[in-house]
Amino acid sequence: MCCHDFSTRRPAFRASLLDWDLMDRLYNEEYSPEIIEYWRFTEPSITEIADAYKAKLKELIDSPDKSFEANDVIALRHEQVGNLLLDAGKLTDAKLTFETAMRYEKEKLGSRPERMAALLECQAKIAYETEIGQKCRIEQCRQAIEIRKTLTGRRNKWKLGEDYTQLAFHMIMWTKKYGSEWLPNEQAKLETKTLIKQGIDVFEELNDLGQLARAIKVDADIMDPGPLQIERYKEAEALCARALGEKCAQITFIYNNIGISYYRQGLFELAYDFFRKCYFTRVEVFGPSHHMTKASNDVLHLHRYKEIAEARGDTIPNYEIASENAGVSYYREGLLDLTYEYYRKCYLKTVEEFGPLHLRAYQSCKILHLPVYKKLAEARGDTIPDYSFGDTSDSDTDSDSDWD
Repeated sequence: MCCHDFSTRRPAFRASLLDWDLMDRLYNEEYSPEIIEYWRFTEPSITEIADAYKAKLKELIDSPDKSFEANDVIALRHEQVGNLLLDAGKLTDAKLTFETAMRYEKEKLGSRPERMAALLECQAKIAYETEIGQKCRIEQCRQAIEIRKTLTGRRNKWKLGEDYTQLAFHMIMWTKKYGSEWLPNEQAKLETKTLIKQGIDVFEELNDLGQLARAIKVDADIMDPGPLQIERYKEAEALCARALGEKCAQITFIYNNIGISYYRQGLFELAYDFFRKCYFTRVEVFGPSHHMTKASNDVLHLHRYKEIAEARGDTIPNYEIASENAGVSYYREGLLDLTYEYYRKCYLKTVEEFGPLHLRAYQSCKILHLPVYKKLAEARGDTIPDYSFGDTSDSDTDSDSDWD
């Protein structure tokens, strides 16, 4: 088939990707690489993907069939689409889609325990960059764990192990960023160690090497930077490669965190090696335009790693969204007008691509609220949104560590 022939058939191919039967064959609640890859092949924007799925969901809601079975399908499809949108980086849309699924479950389907646990787990995947949001995330995981403990079967045990591991990760983020009377750091640290052990025990019993690798990665996250932490990450990397292959989402988070560990040890050449490895693996796994890939690209564009790349003769692709780095350069030269223009451009581009509640939008908006840039905005008649919306802001990455 020639390129011209496919270009004329692309709309039909896109329509086929929206078929629910195809969803049932290819969907995986953890990550659906085939569906994402097919969408990438048809070359839509992320917003077009989200809008297409939202239109399909509206068709289900507008159907005259209001039976229990029909409402069950609506809730299930919202959960599935929410996870796909999460995979594609549309975190705000994913959050709203999960909320609709939860509303149907509570109001029309009787709050069935296993479905409630599943939806709480979905909502807990959305990362928050405020103390209130992080509390919500922890509570959702805790509620899911309590429900899973009452259920039986291998799948529920597997999900319980996943919940232990994910809650441990959230606890790590809590101790790094917040800590308060609601959950003192020492208590959170003790709980984290217990949760990690529980998660590891579950996956060892189930002989699930992929999930065991994830749990070991989180165990490494709580260790101090140094040879022992690197050794633990390498253990997770080897298990992950053995179970899931070297081109999977999970291994990119391990590469990223090994890079962070080397950075904190002052071993910048080794840090660069793993940040670069993370970036190129994410290009293959997520695609070059995914927000996770762009985040890795931004790391490589930091001055320290650009110098290493130049010394080695390596090339680092440029992204328009990486204009934050240009803003830093102008700031260092004292060109505040140009600095402001680039930070504003970065903010608007991020909002357009990922939505106003995404972590990157939140961070860019905070920069624009610095007094020097607020004065420039006022002089130009520009408006800067209030980022107090951060109580519900979301992302699937954290600054120190990643969770897929």
